[in-house]
Amino acid sequence: MEITKDNFVSARFCDNDRTQIEVFVKGDNKDEVFPYIIELDPNHPDYKNLISIISLPEIHDYTDEWCNQQRRKFREEMIDIAKKEGIIKETKGNIKEVEVKVEYTLEELISKIFVEKIDYENEEVKEQMFKAKLTAFELPFVKDSDKRDLKAKLRKAETFKDIISITSQF
Repeated sequence: MEITKDNFVSARFCDNDRTQIEVFVKGDNKDEVFPYIIELDPNHPDYKNLISIISLPEIHDYTDEWCNQQRRKFREEMIDIAKKEGIIKETKGNIKEVEVKVEYTLEELISKIFVEKIDYENEEVKEQMFKAKLTAFELPFVKDSDKRDLKAKLRKAETFKDIISITSQF
């Protein structure tokens, strides 16, 4: 499919390494839009067509904007769920109180993470890993950082030790 100024809608990276670009192009029918994946390859004709319409920095900017928008939507959904589940209580639009159940002291957590063997194939542990990564990405020094390589490593972290180690590098 040829990418032209007439059928181009938007383009953003669709992988962490930013080597794949998802281009949305208009179809023949009204309101019809199709995704089209191309490699970031300066020699490929599709990439050349795309770059004649939108610059690489603009694709990076749009990708960052899209990711931030998705992150905001996700956060809003999580807060809505937490409110519905009674985890967060709200009054007059402001969060009033958060109920937190502390199961382990800091000393116990350090022991669990650095000493005990953790089964990372366990679904509950996978969920805890996911939540730990989300928490790390919400930290201001991580969220505001331009260190894409560290953010990519954090996304790919396979252990709690990795999350702690990578987060401490920001």
